[in-house]
Amino acid sequence: MTTYKAIHGKTIQHLASDPDSAAYEGQIWFNTTSSDYKTITKVAGSWSTGGSTNTGSLSQAGFGTQSAAMKVGGRPGEKAVAEIYDGSSWTEVNDLQTARAYQSGLGTTTAGLVFGGILSDAQCALSEEYDGTNWAEGNNMGTGRYLTGTFGTQTAGLAATGNTYDAVTDVVEEYNGSSWSEVADVNTARVTPGSSGVTQTSGIIFGGRPTNRDETEEWNGTAWTELSDLNTGRQYISGSPAGTSTLAIAVGGATSPPEVNKALTEFWDGSSWTEVGDMANARRGGSGAGTGTAGLHFCGAPLPGNGQLTEEWDFTSTLAAGAWASGGNLITARGQMMGAGAGSQTAALGAGGYKSGGAANESEEYNGSTWSEGDNLNTARYDTTGFGTQTAGVCVTGHDGTALNSAVEEYNGTSWTEVTNLPTTRAQISGLGILTAGVIVGGNPGVAESFEYDGTNWSEGGDLNTGRTFIGTSGVLTASIAAGGKTTVAVANTETYNGTSWTEVGDLGTARYGGAAFGTTDSAVHATGAISPPGAVSALVEEYDGSSWTEVANVSSARKKTPSSGSGTSSSAVIFGGNDPDFSTATEEWTKAQNIKTITD
Repeated sequence: MTTYKAIHGKTIQHLASDPDSAAYEGQIWFNTTSSDYKTITKVAGSWSTGGSTNTGSLSQAGFGTQSAAMKVGGRPGEKAVAEIYDGSSWTEVNDLQTARAYQSGLGTTTAGLVFGGILSDAQCALSEEYDGTNWAEGNNMGTGRYLTGTFGTQTAGLAATGNTYDAVTDVVEEYNGSSWSEVADVNTARVTPGSSGVTQTSGIIFGGRPTNRDETEEWNGTAWTELSDLNTGRQYISGSPAGTSTLAIAVGGATSPPEVNKALTEFWDGSSWTEVGDMANARRGGSGAGTGTAGLHFCGAPLPGNGQLTEEWDFTSTLAAGAWASGGNLITARGQMMGAGAGSQTAALGAGGYKSGGAANESEEYNGSTWSEGDNLNTARYDTTGFGTQTAGVCVTGHDGTALNSAVEEYNGTSWTEVTNLPTTRAQISGLGILTAGVIVGGNPGVAESFEYDGTNWSEGGDLNTGRTFIGTSGVLTASIAAGGKTTVAVANTETYNGTSWTEVGDLGTARYGGAAFGTTDSAVHATGAISPPGAVSALVEEYDGSSWTEVANVSSARKKTPSSGSGTSSSAVIFGGNDPDFSTATEEWTKAQNIKTITD
């Protein structure tokens, strides 16, 4: 995996339809049908009750899929019984030739393999193969053992770790369909680990005992690599045999001492474990089938009731392309006002602006659904700017209808107070940051100066490379972006600020001025604005990935000279008001998955 901003020049998958798989969580692709970029965010999966097995047991072999699973052997005693699940009910099929418990299995309901286990209170090396009807003896393992981790197929399988009665082992063996051979040992010897993997050369094991192991190890066909630990170390844990090394679940098990059965489920995304929805019944020694998105957990202790239980796991993926939704309208239609850029979608602030009749002094607060009146500015003005939050914002300079001014006012959530003026009169400026670390930049007439505010005083910052007005700005003092604007015409220039100097980066796709912006130098959005000539308002939205801009979903209402509020992110923000060309009350909310920062080549 690599960070989104580092993949330039590499191929992004082009798909005709969106994949329905959590394996794509956190990744991005281009949908050629809808012509947009999308990602998948995961939501917590859930368990539901499935059909009970005919025979209760624990520490049996389990493998297959959610709709075609197999359960073989187990305890109490040593069982030979085999059952197949069809997605709703279990059916007994032909028994194993040799009854046993604590054995392991892999494959499918038509090509399965069961091996190892306990026979007459001793470990065994026996293996048997299933062809969909009958069991036949296979070749014995090199080392008899039980409670191993396993993945692969009937003819290309792997058995890792286990117990030999005398000791916990780190031995790993591969099966080629006719014989077993030793390969590289795991890093941590253990017994009762969970496992996931459908190929012999790619899988993971996790958890186990002695004593509540939490380590995860990945096999690449040659060597084992330690990965992120489980959140809760435990033993007698179940995995998802038909899962992968990048998509798995760890289910149930027990912690000790004292021994406490668990209903806990953790989801593996290839880099870390996340706790998701618990099973309805805590148990240990159960078995799994299926994947990290559609799986089963069946049988287990305590007996007898839980020994027949089946629960089905379903993981729902949700598509998340950036999208706009209508919010509550402003009370007073206007444009050219300040917005608290570091506010949020549910705590926005707008003040001043130009309305029918001239300069405005009203301020309004947004709670995520409606706007309410706040305290009025001391000086009515438009073409102003600001930064901060709903309860700690600042409104800077502007035009009072007669002349440019340098007035600065701070808002504390209740009232506006005049504070230190900007060293120069200015209008049509742009701002970003928070109350104690803000920046204003540009302004009329086409200046390049920037000034920094520390909550009390103003000081000169680095100059823009291209002086301009009506810039879309966002970010924080040390990671800000300024996009678009106007010289004599609309420009596409984009610059980033590191707290000292501005650097030119990739231009907007479409030159425009008076647009709203939110985000930082790594990820930003620029929405709306005016295109010149002829100066028509635009609904266009572009997203910045740290290097270049890409068009994404348009706003519903084209406009210019509108502010935004978005907590310094590109994933959640609100824009409001503006000129369309009349004065607008429209509010639109932007939402996008925040985990779009990883991608596979």
